[in-house]
Amino acid sequence: MKSFAGHLVTGLILAAALPSVNAEGYVVFDDSKCADPASVTMFPDSGSCPAECTLSGDGVYIEQVCTSDYFTLASSTFAKAPYLVAEYYADSSCTTKQGFQAFSADGKCHVVTDYSVKATLNSDGSGVLQTYDDFQCKESLDDANALTKDALTAHSCTGYIKYYAFNAATTTATGTGTSAAVPLLISSAVAAFLGGLAAVLL
Repeated sequence: MKSFAGHLVTGLILAAALPSVNAEGYVVFDDSKCADPASVTMFPDSGSCPAECTLSGDGVYIEQVCTSDYFTLASSTFAKAPYLVAEYYADSSCTTKQGFQAFSADGKCHVVTDYSVKATLNSDGSGVLQTYDDFQCKESLDDANALTKDALTAHSCTGYIKYYAFNAATTTATGTGTSAAVPLLISSAVAAFLGGLAAVLL
């Protein structure tokens, strides 16, 4: 079974070795008009950022963008809609940034290149993140990651990751899970990003 880290590329923003200068990224959408954002994939700037809504080889619609501030990009992408951010680090003390991913947290199934995701932010400040090894959110990869309110507000370093919550939903979801799998998320994140990026560019 593939781990969650084996698919990290939606909902989403993922950046490998995040630069301090401009980064290039693809906003991933659920619809052909690129009006319903699901994710943003970030990588070092290649100098070309045409803002065109195009269909990728994975069947998702993408729009290329450039930015030097991925938090601002996530905010402008999701606007007032709820979303969950995972900021990845290369070390257990969370000092060297290695990746950034933001998920639409509307509780719906969103395709992320070769996998799908459901993310929810609850009214009590907690959240749930679940990934699936298909495009219909039916074949779960791991136990759902139950994120506590403290984890989402204090942004403490947990298994190489810091979590953030924005625009929390007004209703409480019933999803459950365990945070024990969290340290596994970073193991192959960069490899998954490169694989997903290659698919997007094809």
